[in-house]
Amino acid sequence: MDSKLKKNYVYNLLSQLLTIIIPVITTPYVSRVLGAKAIGDFGYTTGIVSYFCMIAMLGTANYAQREIARRHESKNEVSCIFFEILSIRIIMTLIVFICYLFFLNLPSWRCYRTLFSVQAISFVAWGFDISWLFQGLEQFKVTAIRNSIVKIVSTILILSLVKRESDLVLYTIIYCLSDLIGNITMWPSLKGNINKVCFSKLKLFCHFKGVWELFIPNIALQLYTVFDKTMLGSLVDTLQVGYYSQAEKIIKIILVAISSLFTVLLPRFSYLSNQHGDVEANRYFVSAIKYTYFMAIPLTIGCICVSDYFVPLFFGLGYDAVSPLMKILAVLFIVMSIEKLLGTILIAYSKQNIYTTSVVAASIVNITLNLMFILVFQLDAIGVAIASVIAEFVAMLIQLFNLPTCFHKYSVLMASKNYIIAGIGMAVTLMLINIVPMGAVGHLAVSILLGAAIYFSLLLIIKDDMVVNVLKDFIIKLRR
Repeated sequence: MDSKLKKNYVYNLLSQLLTIIIPVITTPYVSRVLGAKAIGDFGYTTGIVSYFCMIAMLGTANYAQREIARRHESKNEVSCIFFEILSIRIIMTLIVFICYLFFLNLPSWRCYRTLFSVQAISFVAWGFDISWLFQGLEQFKVTAIRNSIVKIVSTILILSLVKRESDLVLYTIIYCLSDLIGNITMWPSLKGNINKVCFSKLKLFCHFKGVWELFIPNIALQLYTVFDKTMLGSLVDTLQVGYYSQAEKIIKIILVAISSLFTVLLPRFSYLSNQHGDVEANRYFVSAIKYTYFMAIPLTIGCICVSDYFVPLFFGLGYDAVSPLMKILAVLFIVMSIEKLLGTILIAYSKQNIYTTSVVAASIVNITLNLMFILVFQLDAIGVAIASVIAEFVAMLIQLFNLPTCFHKYSVLMASKNYIIAGIGMAVTLMLINIVPMGAVGHLAVSILLGAAIYFSLLLIIKDDMVVNVLKDFIIKLRR
């Protein structure tokens, strides 16, 4: 991994770690103050609003990152692409917002109208979002620093102002405004990266084919990542949405730490695909797979083993139903991480038709299983969790078997051996700790510290090359 990629990874990781730390601070507080029902209402309405976002943004973010990365050596070409994509996003946002105004007046949404009205702020935030430009240029410092500052400020506001269940609207306002302000703060950094362009020479329509090809998988992806909550809220109740949202939130928060590398790799893979750098691309791929297993396997085992102690301590009383959901969704640490890496490669190499097929197939599986588990077996949120895992696994398999030929797809299996062995040792340790009687806080502390120690020790005994190299680099830096 070259120095630029390392820096981008560090900046993105620091930003994503803040995304993890902040919910760790706010979630226990908000869970107790607002309650499961209010959180369910928030998750339900936010999920529906995200459908409008999906349509407004089309497939422009990933498409723009890829095209800018391929042309980053030409400032004029980058400038043209920037204004063309920005114009498309603004036009679509205005069209979708008009549709949203009609949606607000439908009688069936009357009880959620206040929340939906507040979340109209999101439309402005989408219009101002230009993070895709800096990600395409591999300038992750710009987005990382500004978003981090905004997240810290929004956290302070939540802890200071949200005091009771009736403050759900205020919580939603802070949530939406933080996105808007974070996006606005990136605009001053355009100076030096973008040239002036004659708007009469812009060619918006030349991008519609590429944007449309990435829009279709976005629709399908939305169906099985957000539609879960919509189906639970419509077919069962928003209390089940609250339980599922909390479990999913913990999983997605931790997933951010793993997938932060893949965000950095998208522009790099895009550039290498344009320069025929197949050998270097495969080297990045193998390293990324090892990193994925190194992080995902212990997280999966740890989440399954400690969730019974973690949930009441973290969320408070009334959230016992979250624990079994976390155990099921923990498998996504491995499945979704690999899937995100494979999807990144497919998009970078213009194999979006395969990416689309995988996501559409997964969404069909997800919706079918959701209906069966909810209506026939009445499993409610547990059924939705099982359906999500199966759907993600289907998407991962389709993407894996259709990787570009320059990538050694069997590395996905071969690279897992060391981490599975270390993970088994960690699992046995955690099961033995469960036998020993102790309080929830003590159990969590001992499990995390001892589990991590056993996992790393076993990898060192096995002489896993990635862990050994990291340790060597660390020792060298200490000596300096």
